Amino acid sequence: MAITFHNSTTAFSNTGPSITVPVPADTVDGDFLVLSYVNNQSASTPTLAGWNLAVTVGDGTIDVLSRLYWRRASGESASHTITKGSTYGVESVAAISRYKGVAVSGSPIRTTGNAIMRRGGPYTGPALSGFMPTDLAIHSCGTALSSWAGRDYTLAGPGGAWAERVNLVSTDATATPAVIVLDQLGAGTGPTITSSGVGAYDAAGRIAAIALIAEPDATVKPFQGWGVPAYW
Repeated sequence: MAITFHNSTTAFSNTGPSITVPVPADTVDGDFLVLSYVNNQSASTPTLAGWNLAVTVGDGTIDVLSRLYWRRASGESASHTITKGSTYGVESVAAISRYKGVAVSGSPIRTTGNAIMRRGGPYTGPALSGFMPTDLAIHSCGTALSSWAGRDYTLAGPGGAWAERVNLVSTDATATPAVIVLDQLGAGTGPTITSSGVGAYDAAGRIAAIALIAEPDATVKPFQGWGVPAYW
């Protein structure tokens, strides 16, 4: 079956040691959840209980840390909390996206990728090796102002077949961290994301990307001797 997106939630936190993200409405056991996290301090090491870390991107040169986590919904509480791991550079944003149709046996991740961009963009997602036509590519682009100027900027995806699931720019923060999450079925090459606004030149970017494997369709075979289709 094809992987389908259902809804997402977002949060931002410019103070304090943690950030709490609501679980998307109508989440049921077995749903596939992807959490995007962006922090403006690449030296920090956030912690998040009960999730699998798929991709982490940050080089410590310009302070942006971008991560992708995943989990299968099971007895979900109302929210999940990320401990930021630092008392410096605590401005952060996060989002949880809910999907159905992801493979339930074996690893649900075909492959991962990452990209580091300096100031201003455009930010282009990495090509995902080994990508299959039924896979779903998810690219989470995290940005933050490298100049600490507190100016405004926006992010925009390429449109077309790339669906924009999250687009959040923090407010009242010196580094103004932001995240934009895009997905597309059957796309092994990454999207191009652009920034605009008075602070666009100073927005450094990190893209974390994964390819999700779809749950196979039920196979229909004839029942020998009866001539009536049976599901195996």
